[in-house]
Amino acid sequence: MLSETVNGPASRALALAALSILLVMSTAAGAATCATCGATIKPGSTYYTTKDNTTYCSKSCMNKAILLTCSVCGVRFQKGIQSNGKNFCSNKCLATTFPSCSVCGGKAAEGMQVESRFVCSKCFSTKPKCGSCGMTAECSPLQDGRKLCADCAKTAVMDQKTAEPLFDKARLLMSEKLGMATDSVICFELVDIRELNKLSGNAAAEMEMGLFKHTKITTTTTTSGKNAGVAASGGQKNVRTEDKNSIYILFGLSEAKFMEVAAHEIAHEAARVKWPHLIESPGKSEGFAQFMASRLNHELGRQDMNQRLRNSPDPIYGDGFRRFEKAYAVDGWRGVEELITSATAP
Repeated sequence: MLSETVNGPASRALALAALSILLVMSTAAGAATCATCGATIKPGSTYYTTKDNTTYCSKSCMNKAILLTCSVCGVRFQKGIQSNGKNFCSNKCLATTFPSCSVCGGKAAEGMQVESRFVCSKCFSTKPKCGSCGMTAECSPLQDGRKLCADCAKTAVMDQKTAEPLFDKARLLMSEKLGMATDSVICFELVDIRELNKLSGNAAAEMEMGLFKHTKITTTTTTSGKNAGVAASGGQKNVRTEDKNSIYILFGLSEAKFMEVAAHEIAHEAARVKWPHLIESPGKSEGFAQFMASRLNHELGRQDMNQRLRNSPDPIYGDGFRRFEKAYAVDGWRGVEELITSATAP
């Protein structure tokens, strides 16, 4: 599943209201106390007072109280900018805090955050996106037309021989760490985007990097009457029904993304065995599979990958995932199972 998080680490600058404070310099008729340092202002000495009658023994003490300090250069100022709870004397100082684009290297106030990488708005709108991580980057083409960034290419799963032990590892972790054990025989195959689209029936397949398919195969054999000890004119029919479980995953995904997708599809098979009704609710079915994929990411120390799952705008994958994540946060696995077995559908 591909998704991006709008507006990365940078937030919009907010205008800070001007400190239009009336300052008066006069001669004290009686003793007063400085609001900043606590010193006694003796009668007859010069001091500063604001329109709310707060007094200061000196301009320095007054500035400490009413002026702001720039978070970047340290200059004290009266009018400036506030962003993320910090004060800046100018747009120039504010700009130094913006994140650097992972593509062009420039600093930008707005852009997209995908996992731990930030892309400025310009690069996001003009550069290609990786078919594995969804990140805007300089990419190389794959043979089926998808593109792959340099980071994902380092661990890309390109062939069946490389993929099979990783798939077995994902299945073992799902069983031992997450309780998603199943004795079912699963036929696993690495495919390209054209084959995946054909198998899923989805011409766009924007949400899919993998697919789980369950089919029932019925085999009918007829035993001759002679061999079966029945009337020679007839025969004995034997009907056998078998489950066929298949998982297909795109080639060219990074190892981390491959494991996430594998966990998603394996979760579908585990749910089919334990909660067969779940398939009737796409939001629950896909939401649960996404949630289990996020748990495997967590087990492997890849929590940052879950941010895209969490921020997905998709009403089935995204909303479904958020419901399961919330149920887990409130009541752990008990909350997850209660959501699965509840009558309401996302």
